[in-house]
Amino acid sequence: MATTAQIIGGYVGQASIKFEDVVAKNKNGKKPKDQKDIWGERKTKSKTDVLNSEYNYSVKNPESSSQSTQIQVCTVERFCKLFNVTGELKVKFDQFFGNNPEFFKGPKYKQLFENHCRNVWNIDPSTLDPQKEVRRNRLLFSSIQNNKELLDWFQNNIQSVLKFVFKTSFNDPKNTDLIANRILWVKEKNNYDSRVEIDIDSLIKSIVSKSRVSIRDHKKHGQSVIEIGPVTLQMKGSGTGKAYHHMQFNASLNDILKFK
Repeated sequence: MATTAQIIGGYVGQASIKFEDVVAKNKNGKKPKDQKDIWGERKTKSKTDVLNSEYNYSVKNPESSSQSTQIQVCTVERFCKLFNVTGELKVKFDQFFGNNPEFFKGPKYKQLFENHCRNVWNIDPSTLDPQKEVRRNRLLFSSIQNNKELLDWFQNNIQSVLKFVFKTSFNDPKNTDLIANRILWVKEKNNYDSRVEIDIDSLIKSIVSKSRVSIRDHKKHGQSVIEIGPVTLQMKGSGTGKAYHHMQFNASLNDILKFK
Protein backbone atom coordinates (compact mmCIF):
# COMPACT_ATOMS: atom_id res chain seq x y z
CA MET A 1 0.00 0.00 0.00
CA ALA A 2 1.29 3.45 -0.90
CA THR A 3 2.22 5.76 1.96
CA THR A 4 0.47 9.08 2.50
CA ALA A 5 3.55 10.90 1.23
CA GLN A 6 3.62 8.77 -1.93
CA ILE A 7 -0.05 9.38 -2.60
CA ILE A 8 0.38 13.12 -2.07
CA GLY A 9 3.50 13.26 -4.18
CA GLY A 10 1.75 11.47 -7.02
CA TYR A 11 -1.22 13.80 -6.99
CA VAL A 12 0.66 17.06 -6.57
CA GLY A 13 3.04 15.99 -9.32
CA GLN A 14 0.19 16.15 -11.81
CA ALA A 15 -0.34 19.73 -12.97
CA SER A 16 -4.06 19.18 -13.48
CA ILE A 17 -4.60 18.08 -9.87
CA LYS A 18 -5.09 20.74 -7.22
CA PHE A 19 -4.15 20.38 -3.57
CA GLU A 20 -7.86 20.28 -2.71
CA ASP A 21 -8.01 16.98 -4.60
CA VAL A 22 -5.22 15.64 -2.39
CA VAL A 23 -7.23 16.63 0.68
CA ALA A 24 -10.38 15.08 -0.75
CA LYS A 25 -8.51 11.83 -1.43
CA ASN A 26 -7.12 11.64 2.10
CA LYS A 27 -10.35 12.72 3.78
CA ASN A 28 -12.56 10.47 1.68
CA GLY A 29 -14.39 13.61 0.69
CA LYS A 30 -15.53 15.60 -2.31
CA LYS A 31 -15.55 19.16 -3.58
CA PRO A 32 -18.97 20.83 -3.51
CA LYS A 33 -20.48 22.65 -6.44
CA ASP A 34 -20.91 26.42 -6.23
CA GLN A 35 -24.49 27.63 -5.88
CA LYS A 36 -26.31 30.97 -6.16
CA ASP A 37 -25.62 33.59 -3.50
CA ILE A 38 -27.82 34.53 -0.57
CA TRP A 39 -29.88 36.84 -2.81
CA GLY A 40 -30.32 34.23 -5.54
CA GLU A 41 -28.67 36.58 -8.02
CA ARG A 42 -25.56 34.74 -9.23
CA LYS A 43 -23.23 31.88 -8.41
CA THR A 44 -20.80 32.53 -5.59
CA LYS A 45 -17.77 30.53 -4.49
CA SER A 46 -18.32 27.97 -1.76
CA LYS A 47 -16.39 28.52 1.47
CA THR A 48 -16.11 24.74 1.71
CA ASP A 49 -13.32 23.35 -0.47
CA VAL A 50 -13.70 19.72 0.61
CA LEU A 51 -16.49 18.03 2.58
CA ASN A 52 -16.87 14.57 4.02
CA SER A 53 -19.21 12.94 6.52
CA GLU A 54 -17.67 14.87 9.42
CA TYR A 55 -16.52 18.32 8.32
CA ASN A 56 -16.75 21.06 5.71
CA TYR A 57 -13.12 22.00 5.14
CA SER A 58 -11.77 25.35 4.04
CA VAL A 59 -8.31 24.51 2.65
CA LYS A 60 -5.35 26.89 2.92
CA ASN A 61 -2.16 26.00 1.06
CA PRO A 62 0.37 28.88 1.37
CA GLU A 63 4.13 28.66 0.87
CA SER A 64 4.76 28.68 4.62
CA SER A 65 3.05 29.13 7.97
CA SER A 66 4.31 32.72 8.16
CA GLN A 67 2.93 33.75 4.77
CA SER A 68 -0.18 35.90 4.86
CA THR A 69 -2.77 34.36 2.58
CA GLN A 70 -6.13 35.55 1.28
CA ILE A 71 -9.12 34.36 3.31
CA GLN A 72 -11.84 36.37 1.59
CA VAL A 73 -12.08 38.99 -1.15
CA CYS A 74 -15.14 40.92 -2.30
CA THR A 75 -16.42 44.20 -3.63
CA VAL A 76 -17.38 46.98 -1.26
CA GLU A 77 -20.87 47.06 -2.77
CA ARG A 78 -21.68 43.42 -2.05
CA PHE A 79 -20.19 43.57 1.45
CA CYS A 80 -22.15 46.69 2.34
CA LYS A 81 -25.32 45.20 0.87
CA LEU A 82 -24.91 42.07 3.01
CA PHE A 83 -24.27 44.05 6.19
CA ASN A 84 -26.69 46.89 5.40
CA VAL A 85 -23.98 49.56 5.54
CA THR A 86 -25.44 52.86 4.31
CA GLY A 87 -25.20 56.64 4.65
CA GLU A 88 -22.06 58.32 5.99
CA LEU A 89 -20.60 55.00 7.10
CA LYS A 90 -20.82 53.70 3.53
CA VAL A 91 -18.94 56.83 2.40
CA LYS A 92 -16.10 55.90 4.74
CA PHE A 93 -15.96 52.42 3.19
CA ASP A 94 -15.86 54.01 -0.27
CA GLN A 95 -13.06 56.34 0.77
CA PHE A 96 -10.89 53.70 2.43
CA PHE A 97 -11.16 51.22 -0.44
CA GLY A 98 -11.47 53.73 -3.29
CA ASN A 99 -14.88 52.38 -4.24
CA ASN A 100 -16.16 54.43 -7.17
CA PRO A 101 -16.45 53.45 -10.87
CA GLU A 102 -14.51 56.59 -11.81
CA PHE A 103 -11.59 55.42 -9.67
CA PHE A 104 -11.46 51.99 -11.31
CA LYS A 105 -9.89 53.53 -14.41
CA GLY A 106 -6.53 53.72 -12.66
CA PRO A 107 -3.87 56.35 -11.83
CA LYS A 108 -3.91 57.90 -15.32
CA TYR A 109 -7.32 59.32 -14.43
CA LYS A 110 -6.31 60.77 -11.06
CA GLN A 111 -8.06 64.00 -12.02
CA LEU A 112 -11.38 62.20 -11.59
CA PHE A 113 -10.37 61.21 -8.07
CA GLU A 114 -9.18 64.71 -7.23
CA ASN A 115 -12.42 66.25 -8.52
CA HIS A 116 -14.46 63.78 -6.47
CA CYS A 117 -12.46 64.70 -3.36
CA ARG A 118 -13.15 68.40 -3.86
CA ASN A 119 -16.75 68.31 -5.07
CA VAL A 120 -18.25 65.34 -3.23
CA TRP A 121 -16.11 64.65 -0.16
CA ASN A 122 -15.08 68.26 0.49
CA ILE A 123 -11.44 67.22 0.79
CA ASP A 124 -8.52 69.19 -0.64
CA PRO A 125 -6.52 66.61 -2.67
CA SER A 126 -3.35 68.63 -2.16
CA THR A 127 -3.43 67.52 1.49
CA LEU A 128 -3.33 63.84 0.47
CA ASP A 129 -0.25 61.70 -0.01
CA PRO A 130 0.49 61.71 -3.78
CA GLN A 131 1.69 58.10 -3.82
CA LYS A 132 -0.28 56.32 -1.10
CA GLU A 133 -3.60 58.06 -1.76
CA VAL A 134 -3.87 60.09 -4.99
CA ARG A 135 -2.00 57.58 -7.18
CA ARG A 136 -4.08 54.74 -5.72
CA ASN A 137 -7.40 56.62 -5.85
CA ARG A 138 -8.22 56.04 -2.18
CA LEU A 139 -7.95 57.64 1.26
CA LEU A 140 -5.85 56.32 4.08
CA PHE A 141 -7.56 55.93 7.43
CA SER A 142 -5.82 59.05 8.74
CA SER A 143 -7.49 61.18 6.01
CA ILE A 144 -11.04 60.02 6.71
CA GLN A 145 -13.14 62.35 8.83
CA ASN A 146 -14.58 60.78 11.98
CA ASN A 147 -12.61 57.66 11.11
CA LYS A 148 -13.23 56.05 14.49
CA GLU A 149 -16.73 55.23 13.29
CA LEU A 150 -15.23 52.79 10.79
CA LEU A 151 -13.29 50.89 13.48
CA ASP A 152 -16.27 51.01 15.84
CA TRP A 153 -18.46 49.38 13.20
CA PHE A 154 -16.02 46.49 12.74
CA GLN A 155 -15.67 46.11 16.51
CA ASN A 156 -19.43 46.05 17.01
CA ASN A 157 -19.85 43.53 14.19
CA ILE A 158 -16.67 41.53 14.72
CA GLN A 159 -18.37 38.16 15.19
CA SER A 160 -20.57 38.54 12.09
CA VAL A 161 -17.65 39.75 9.99
CA LEU A 162 -15.44 36.84 11.04
CA LYS A 163 -18.27 34.41 10.30
CA PHE A 164 -18.53 35.93 6.83
CA VAL A 165 -14.76 35.73 6.30
CA PHE A 166 -14.20 32.17 7.51
CA LYS A 167 -17.54 30.36 7.17
CA THR A 168 -20.13 31.77 4.81
CA SER A 169 -19.00 34.46 2.38
CA PHE A 170 -22.11 35.26 0.28
CA ASN A 171 -23.48 31.72 0.37
CA ASP A 172 -27.07 31.01 1.34
CA PRO A 173 -27.01 29.41 4.83
CA LYS A 174 -29.58 26.90 3.56
CA ASN A 175 -26.83 25.39 1.38
CA THR A 176 -25.13 23.81 4.39
CA ASP A 177 -22.51 21.96 2.33
CA LEU A 178 -21.09 25.34 1.25
CA ILE A 179 -20.65 26.71 4.79
CA ALA A 180 -17.19 25.86 6.16
CA ASN A 181 -16.81 24.68 9.76
CA ARG A 182 -13.15 23.59 9.81
CA ILE A 183 -9.91 24.92 8.32
CA LEU A 184 -7.21 22.60 7.03
CA TRP A 185 -4.10 24.79 6.82
CA VAL A 186 -0.69 23.44 5.83
CA LYS A 187 2.62 24.76 7.15
CA GLU A 188 4.39 23.91 3.89
CA LYS A 189 2.86 24.24 0.43
CA ASN A 190 1.42 20.99 -0.95
CA ASN A 191 2.60 19.08 2.13
CA TYR A 192 -0.48 17.35 3.49
CA ASP A 193 1.48 15.92 6.42
CA SER A 194 2.19 19.47 7.66
CA ARG A 195 -1.53 20.18 8.05
CA VAL A 196 -3.13 21.87 11.04
CA GLU A 197 -6.88 21.57 11.55
CA ILE A 198 -8.83 24.35 13.24
CA ASP A 199 -12.46 24.46 14.35
CA ILE A 200 -13.83 27.70 12.93
CA ASP A 201 -16.47 28.43 15.57
CA SER A 202 -13.88 28.02 18.35
CA LEU A 203 -11.46 30.24 16.46
CA ILE A 204 -14.04 32.99 16.02
CA LYS A 205 -15.01 32.80 19.69
CA SER A 206 -11.37 33.17 20.70
CA ILE A 207 -10.74 36.13 18.40
CA VAL A 208 -13.87 37.93 19.58
CA SER A 209 -12.94 37.48 23.25
CA LYS A 210 -9.31 38.57 22.87
CA SER A 211 -9.26 41.21 20.13
CA ARG A 212 -9.78 44.90 19.70
CA VAL A 213 -10.12 46.14 16.12
CA SER A 214 -7.36 48.62 15.30
CA ILE A 215 -5.59 50.36 12.46
CA ARG A 216 -2.01 49.42 11.60
CA ASP A 217 0.28 52.43 11.40
CA HIS A 218 2.87 51.33 8.83
CA LYS A 219 5.89 53.53 8.18
CA LYS A 220 5.93 52.74 4.46
CA HIS A 221 2.25 52.23 3.61
CA GLY A 222 0.58 54.50 6.16
CA GLN A 223 -2.72 53.66 7.83
CA SER A 224 -3.96 51.30 5.13
CA VAL A 225 -4.63 48.07 7.04
CA ILE A 226 -7.38 47.29 9.56
CA GLU A 227 -6.47 44.57 12.07
CA ILE A 228 -9.19 42.24 13.36
CA GLY A 229 -7.19 40.01 15.67
CA PRO A 230 -5.08 37.79 13.38
CA VAL A 231 -7.05 38.92 10.32
CA THR A 232 -6.03 41.95 8.30
CA LEU A 233 -8.29 43.92 5.97
CA GLN A 234 -6.97 46.13 3.21
CA MET A 235 -7.68 47.42 -0.26
CA LYS A 236 -6.53 44.60 -2.54
CA GLY A 237 -4.19 46.92 -4.46
CA SER A 238 -3.41 44.47 -7.26
CA GLY A 239 -5.05 43.60 -10.53
CA THR A 240 -6.86 46.15 -12.66
CA GLY A 241 -10.16 48.00 -12.63
CA LYS A 242 -12.66 47.17 -9.92
CA ALA A 243 -10.56 44.27 -8.57
CA TYR A 244 -7.81 46.68 -7.50
CA HIS A 245 -10.28 48.26 -5.06
CA HIS A 246 -11.73 45.06 -3.60
CA MET A 247 -11.82 44.37 0.13
CA GLN A 248 -9.20 41.73 0.93
CA PHE A 249 -9.06 39.79 4.20
CA ASN A 250 -5.76 38.00 4.91
CA ALA A 251 -4.14 35.95 7.68
CA SER A 252 -1.15 33.71 8.31
CA LEU A 253 -1.26 30.37 10.09
CA ASN A 254 1.26 31.60 12.66
CA ASP A 255 -1.03 34.47 13.63
CA ILE A 256 -4.13 32.25 13.60
CA LEU A 257 -2.52 29.75 15.97
CA LYS A 258 -2.13 32.47 18.60
CA PHE A 259 -5.92 32.33 18.90
CA LYS A 260 -6.47 28.59 18.59
